[in-house]
Amino acid sequence: MQASDFLDNGDPFFNLNDDNNKYHDGEVEPLPPEAQMHVDNSFKTTGGPLARTTLFMSHLSTLTNAAIALKMASIIEHMASLQMDVTTFLHFLSWNLKVPVDMKHKEGTIRYARTALMHSKQLPGILKNWHKPPRPHSWGVRTMAARNAVDDWALENVTAHINRKMQLFAPQLLSPPQDITEESLCHRFSMFLQDLPYQATVLL
Repeated sequence: MQASDFLDNGDPFFNLNDDNNKYHDGEVEPLPPEAQMHVDNSFKTTGGPLARTTLFMSHLSTLTNAAIALKMASIIEHMASLQMDVTTFLHFLSWNLKVPVDMKHKEGTIRYARTALMHSKQLPGILKNWHKPPRPHSWGVRTMAARNAVDDWALENVTAHINRKMQLFAPQLLSPPQDITEESLCHRFSMFLQDLPYQATVLL
């Protein structure tokens, strides 16, 4: 198998192009009824994906680190047997997959898992550790992890956010060519300062 085998060759099953405008900011991805995935009887829950994560975390908290490590290794090894790894799994989980129409029941399973991750209380800690992993006391070097990628993403989003907000100020800062005089500019600037407290709230 070659790397090119994983490229988008027109198969609607794949969608390797970002579609970040599919849902508006703050909008929750709809979760279809068929996404209520049945799991082992010991972990069945009717409270939705977040309740299931809470239940799983409660169970895992009773295990030793060694037991959890064995579970993780088993999952990673099983993913490898399916010719996937954590990177490819997260890639396709992150809206980079178009599921065929006749597999909607599987799409529900995927969306259920994604919703559990996106809205979990563990996610902020996960991202924090990706950016700056905790350093064990016995080690002298902290891994870079995803610091550069997270920093670049944060800078891009902060810059875009500021640019969007500053566009709201544009009408206050523009003057017709015929009004570019010292008197008109001072007047417009004075009016802008009076309106600044209200405009500042737009930046929040």
